[in-house]
Amino acid sequence: MVEWTDFERATIKDIFSKLEYDVVGPATLARCLVVYPWTQRYFAKFGNLYTRHCDC
Repeated sequence: MVEWTDFERATIKDIFSKLEYDVVGPATLARCLVVYPWTQRYFAKFGNLYTRHCDC
């Protein structure tokens, strides 16, 4: 198990506090579905990601 120092904990908290989750989350999921197409079976409601009419 990893033992984090106080400095490391503070650095990690600082990095994650600056993330814009509303922007990063959907972009990450869309990238995952395009790069790993077999994951689309778990998110069928998004439709075909390779068309302009994608619902993501």
